[in-house]
Formats: sequence, C-alpha cells, structure tokens
Amino acid sequence: MDRAVKAVDGRTARADNTRRRIVSSMIALMEEGHLRPTAAAIADRAEVSVRSVFQHFNDLGALFQAAADQTMHRVWSLVRPIPDSGTLDERVTALLNMRWDIYDQIAAIRRAASLIEDQLPMFVEGRTQFRHMLRGVIERVFGGEIAHLDADARRESLDAMVVTCEFEFMEVLRRQMELSRENAMAAQRRAMMALLNQKEC
Repeated sequence: MDRAVKAVDGRTARADNTRRRIVSSMIALMEEGHLRPTAAAIADRAEVSVRSVFQHFNDLGALFQAAADQTMHRVWSLVRPIPDSGTLDERVTALLNMRWDIYDQIAAIRRAASLIEDQLPMFVEGRTQFRHMLRGVIERVFGGEIAHLDADARRESLDAMVVTCEFEFMEVLRRQMELSRENAMAAQRRAMMALLNQKEC
C-alpha cells in the first residue's frame, strides 16, 4: 500500500513539475518578445513533447491563463506599503518606484494579453482588482493634497492619477516614446505633481 501511495505521489510531483516548466517556458518566450508562442516552441523550451503540453492544458488559452495567474502572483508580491507621511516628492517617488517594478515584471504578458483579452475573463478581473487597489492607495497616500477640492474635482483628480499610473500610460512612455525608465518616471512624476498641486476648484 505504501509503495503504491509513493508511486502516485511521485507521478503527481513529476506532473506538477512538468506543468510548472511549461508555464514558465511560455512566460519566458513572451518576455523575449514572442507574444503568441506556438505549442511547439513552448514544448521545445520546456523540453517536453507537444503532446505533453496538451495533456496538461486543454488549449493554448488555458495555458496563457495559467501564465497570467502566475504573473499576477508575482505582481501582488511586489505590492508594498506606500507611506502616507513624508514629503510629497518622497511619497510620489515611492509609489512610482513600485509601479515601475511591477511594470518590468508584467510588461511582456500584458502585451500578449492585449491580443486575446476577450478570452481571459480571469485576467481582466485581476487587472480590475489591481486598479481598485491602486486607486485606494492613491486616495490614502495623497488624500491631504486633494482634500480641499470639491467632490467632483477630487474624483476627477483620482481618476487622472490612476490613469497616470496605469500600464498603458507607462507603455507609451517606454515603448512608443522610447524613454528610459528614469526619464519615463520623471515625466510621470511631473504629471502626478501637477495633479497634486491644483488650486481649489
């Protein structure tokens, strides 16, 4: 009986290891710029057969969802407390440093996800949850700077700051404008500071 249990445990461990290698291989290929990696390319990177890929995942969409889930776990591990004390510049810098650390981790898979978002409801849900979290952080950390605004102006300011910290905004700075991380963050900081130094509306 013990021997049979150990055999099953061994097979389960090998299957889990294979599954992890397949997911990691897909992520690695996307990070190298292959936004739609083929099953053959993934299998080759993971050192398994194409048949093995589809033994573990029903289709490439299911594999991508697993890759997205793993990436979101990495994202949440990078979320760290942003102090609501200190100078405005210190608080803005702390927030933007966190956002750029996350951007660097998820850029490849976000680009790939944009091609098939309609097939990834769980990924979209995770992105929405992250946006809500980000809005809450911004409201807490910079509440004092926008407290003098009326309700509509506060809401609009929060909306604008969330957009300024969104992946798409950062992607324009890095990919389309071809700015370094340092210069992109400087432009982003200037936008945030302008929003936080508004006169009463």
